[in-house]
Amino acid sequence: MFECREPIAFYDGQLLPADEVAIPFWDLAYAQGVGIVEQVRTYGGRLPLLEYHLSRLQRGLRRLNLDDGRVLDAIRFNIDVVAKQNHEQLPSGSDLGICVVFSAGSVTAFVPASVDLSATLQPKVLIHSFPLPFAYWKDEFRRGVRLATTTICEIPKESISHEFKHRNRLHYYLAQQEVDHRNPGCRPVLATQDGLVADSTTAGILIFRPQVGWVAPMREHALHSVTVEVVEALAMAAGIGFARRAIGFDELESASEVICCGTPTGPLPAIELDGRPIGGGRAGPQYATLAQLWSERVGLDFRQQALAIADL
Repeated sequence: MFECREPIAFYDGQLLPADEVAIPFWDLAYAQGVGIVEQVRTYGGRLPLLEYHLSRLQRGLRRLNLDDGRVLDAIRFNIDVVAKQNHEQLPSGSDLGICVVFSAGSVTAFVPASVDLSATLQPKVLIHSFPLPFAYWKDEFRRGVRLATTTICEIPKESISHEFKHRNRLHYYLAQQEVDHRNPGCRPVLATQDGLVADSTTAGILIFRPQVGWVAPMREHALHSVTVEVVEALAMAAGIGFARRAIGFDELESASEVICCGTPTGPLPAIELDGRPIGGGRAGPQYATLAQLWSERVGLDFRQQALAIADL
């Protein structure tokens, strides 16, 4: 293993101290947002959901015609190296978020004459990590997530597929700015072009319906969320039920329970939409059941972990 007493990263085929990573301005992912991305997290230093994330990453690589089993194997190996070494440097009980950025190459016109052009045209992979900021999320773990609607819509699938994650996040940034001005402390929920529920800026959205179970937006309406996919598997195995269909904002507001499904936090209850309470305005019994199933799946009580670290 690469030896370093500081956090490490993997970039352009080598492991190096994280603070030495430098992405050139001609890189396609930086200059034009042409990059496939994935975010993973550790649970107790382990990566129990890694293969879900790699499967979604591979879908993105296929879309860019860059699917190569050797590339995916190298990413898998180096995620594990970065996770193990950087987790050892965390305070006890903490965990990591791990980001993978796959750049398709460079903007040829931007490359200086002094740089070897042929080398810049090759795809580049960056893998880096960060300590999960549980203190930042403590109110959401204690009480739940506050949501707000926004005039910003999700990118239609006809433009960019929802099957994978990519670097184009300007619409999320604009949505958060709008909501911060009107409803500080809330997460935006974006709509499709037809006014149906898509995603929040940081998580997939699920509602609970009796006799049905957890309901997710149709795949063509929202990002193919790994957390939602795992919730689906857990709910079906437990006999709770799971479905995918179009969800209107009136149904989101009237649901007995709503959850936000994001990789860094895991599933969290949503308690409010545009200042009005969802359900009883607090986490409900279906969420409690799901949170227990999630904890068993990842091998630790993820809510207890977050609150314990946040209170340090």
